[in-house]
Amino acid sequence: MPVLVSAGYDPVHMGILIVTLINFGGLTPPVGVIMFTVCGILGVKTGEYTRASIPFFVAMALFFVLLAAIPALTLLLPNTLM
Repeated sequence: MPVLVSAGYDPVHMGILIVTLINFGGLTPPVGVIMFTVCGILGVKTGEYTRASIPFFVAMALFFVLLAAIPALTLLLPNTLM
């Protein structure tokens, strides 16, 4: 954390990016814990899940790029409240 702050990164922004990436990793193969849980509950194969989820993966990737490129999106509400 001190290295990030000394490099000029906002801790709130980095936290939101890290949580977004962890969520994305949990939904995608090969080690997606959330994916395996959903597939087990719904009784579908992981290949079917992956094919059906590709548009959502693309949307999440674009969302992450947008958040990383424009930090003001993640910091608008915290800066307003503080």
